[in-house]
Amino acid sequence: MNELKIDRILFFTAAFLVFLVCLPMGLMPERSGEVVSLAYNWIASNLGFLYQWFAVGTIVFLLWLGLGRFGSIRLGEEGESPEFSDFSWAGMLFCAGTGASLLVWAGVEWAFYYDTPPYGVLPRSTEAIEWGSAYGLFHWGIIAWCFYALPTVAIAYPFYVKKIPYLRASTALHSLLGPNARNSALGRIVDLACMIALLGGAGSSLSMIAPTIAATIANLVSIDTSFVLELIVILVCIALFSLSVY
Repeated sequence: MNELKIDRILFFTAAFLVFLVCLPMGLMPERSGEVVSLAYNWIASNLGFLYQWFAVGTIVFLLWLGLGRFGSIRLGEEGESPEFSDFSWAGMLFCAGTGASLLVWAGVEWAFYYDTPPYGVLPRSTEAIEWGSAYGLFHWGIIAWCFYALPTVAIAYPFYVKKIPYLRASTALHSLLGPNARNSALGRIVDLACMIALLGGAGSSLSMIAPTIAATIANLVSIDTSFVLELIVILVCIALFSLSVY
């Protein structure tokens, strides 16, 4: 295993891009919110079908992979015993897959579609109930776990079987770009995109759960919810995440 080293080019490029995005949001929050909403609505309206078909394709591919001749490949040395028990793996999978979105949005998403269904469906109608139940299952059912499993298999196989000595998104490209994929231009672009996506996902989850945690604390200790309390919650969460990663 190679010694852990920070890829300074990748790190500072990602940090700079995040700064460029966050700066106007901090200076012009209302205008930035409008721009983000417009961008999201355009993507969801015009490209949402690609997301759905990709989800279906992911399920089919993983079923073929798991039930076919490749399903017997071990992620490790031949004959090596699993590092953790099935119970421990189930616990880790559940903890890794249970985030702020699942705790907050999953419980109320069906109600959102019940009140504001898409495609001109009458709110609070039988058809609206069908939309709410269908979208909830799509977002929080087996499809979500398939989205987790696809990159996991792509990265874990070269790491554990081919012994590629680094864990990055570009690890999955070793067959195309060679063992030194992480230092290639395409490998760096893939890693950079993955870092930006992870930061965006973590940031949105943190912004979603922080007000919930702050409101819960305020209710338990009988104080008012405030920006300072939410900021403290965010800083504590960031500290815990950073300590865990370190």
